[in-house]
Amino acid sequence: MLLSWTRVPKTEGCGDVNLVNGKSFQELRETTAEKTQYLLEEVGVKVVEMYECEWEEMKEGNDEIVNFIKVHLPQSPSPFSDSSPQTKMSIL
Repeated sequence: MLLSWTRVPKTEGCGDVNLVNGKSFQELRETTAEKTQYLLEEVGVKVVEMYECEWEEMKEGNDEIVNFIKVHLPQSPSPFSDSSPQTKMSIL
């Protein structure tokens, strides 16, 4: 099973174009649909799709998901994780 989520909003209240990649939300939906169809028909995996906001809500209310993520998807250490103050030179 493959879990897929999208950042394409349920409604385009923020505009019709994704400000990060410049693609229309319609184009992003079509691309997602093509990938999902390929995974289902060619690869043969079950795909569960949901909006990113739904995934975030699900994670908040489910300790099992939170623990799975901690074990299987460890976060990369942040360059800002230590307690030393950041200076312009340390960032550059």
